Amino acid sequence: MLRKVWIYMVLGVLGPELAAAQAVTHVNQHPYMLVSLRRTADLNSPCGDSSSFYRVWASGVRAKEPFTVPSDKYLVVTDYSWSAVHSSGYAPFQAGGIAYGWFLGWNGTEFSDLHRTPGVNIPSGAAAPSYVAGNNNMSTGFRVKGGMSLCFKAYSQPGIQSENGASAVELQGYLIGVN
Repeated sequence: MLRKVWIYMVLGVLGPELAAAQAVTHVNQHPYMLVSLRRTADLNSPCGDSSSFYRVWASGVRAKEPFTVPSDKYLVVTDYSWSAVHSSGYAPFQAGGIAYGWFLGWNGTEFSDLHRTPGVNIPSGAAAPSYVAGNNNMSTGFRVKGGMSLCFKAYSQPGIQSENGASAVELQGYLIGVN
């Protein structure tokens, strides 16, 4: 009898904490499955532009290694923000044109197109801007296969697409099992 009372007391005290640890987020995922990534300069990038995505933990600490989606998971990207600046070596933004970003996956041998961002109108005027930015909060997101690293390129047009230097990209999503 005393043992049964002790178990009820422990459950009464720890019950709310245990329930909170098992809670799911607004995207119906456990908190440990959420992923925040930030694009950061990396001289060993597979993307060819000296940048890689690194996981940023809830504490704000950045992981030491570039992020690759675990082979037994998919990454579902639900939100992102990006900016691009005109920098030397890249074509300037075209006044009156459209800027957009492109997420690519790298599996170690080839790139895969993953997602093209909605276009951002570049104001018309005498001078083209040197900075553009965009963001997207998606209800369904886009999926990245296990074993892939993420890359991001910024482009502008009209006419021929011209690559511009992406300066910052942050994204959020969550991991799900392959099966």
